[in-house]
Parts: sequence; structure tokens; C-alpha cells
Amino acid sequence: MVDRVNENVHLIGSASIQMYNMFPWLGPWINNLTRLKKNVADLKMEVIELVRGLKETLNPHMCRGFVDSFLVRKQTLEV
Repeated sequence: MVDRVNENVHLIGSASIQMYNMFPWLGPWINNLTRLKKNVADLKMEVIELVRGLKETLNPHMCRGFVDSFLVRKQTLEV
């Protein structure tokens, strides 16, 4: 996950993506853009799976991190 984020940072800083930001009509010809979009989609799926796993093993009395505290707060607001 960290490697993918690192790669995304490098891609966003690349000249081709900066050209795309100035001239969006160049999008179909920029390979880094498709790789960046794929990485973002993969990262989104990883985060969804991570949150799903944390939600399944949630113990409201033992907070393991930010996601747990968010889920506990969400549960208390729903009640």
C-alpha cells in the first residue's frame, strides 16, 4: 500500500501528468494517467477491504486506531 502511494506521488509529479493538468485533452495519449487511475482504484479497494476487516472485528471497548474510533462514533450516532 505504501509503495503504491509512493508511486502515485511520483506519477503526479511527472511532466506528463503536469501537462495533462494544463491540457486535459491530452489524456488519451498519456500512459502515466492510466497507470495513476489504476493505482488509485487498487488503493481504494485495499482501503475498503481494510475497513471491512476492522469493522468485522470491532470491539467498542478497545480502540485500535482512527478507523475503530470512527466506527464506534458512527454506531453511537445511529442509535
